[in-house]
Order: sequence, then structure tokens, then C-alpha cells
Amino acid sequence: MSLAVGDLFVILFCVPFTSILYTLESWPFGDVICKISEFAKHLSVGVSVFTLSALSVERYFAIANPLRRLQEGRVKRTTYCALSGEN
Repeated sequence: MSLAVGDLFVILFCVPFTSILYTLESWPFGDVICKISEFAKHLSVGVSVFTLSALSVERYFAIANPLRRLQEGRVKRTTYCALSGEN
């Protein structure tokens, strides 16, 4: 979800301003919008990078030792029927 929010943030706040920057010779919106646009760009890139990093670390631990959580007793093992939704 946070990766989708980060991508949406890029589409809404970064792409329009960047495309205007490349089509016009100067920045037409003033200093405040320039600072907000740059902040939004850095924030959205940070969200995407940190989300992908956390996802990669979590996947590494899931692959490196897949039964650890079951051995520690954190996860209750249940059977689940996908069609009926019953345990």
C-alpha cells in the first residue's frame, strides 16, 4: 500500500511540475511551489526506496529461514479453505 501511495504521490506532484520545467524556459510558479515540488519529489522517492528495502529484507528472512516463525510459536498454523472461507 505504501508503495502505491508513493507512486501516486510521484504522479500527482512530481510529473506535472517536471514536465512543465522541461517545456518552459523558466519556473512560472514561484519559490514556494518550487520548494513544495522538490520536497514532494524527495519524499516520494524516499517512500519508494524505503518500502522496497523493507520488503527485500522481509523476503530475505522468509527465504533464508522459512520455518523460524513457526518454530518460535508466533504464528498459529491453521488450515483455510479458500472457497468457503472456513478454517
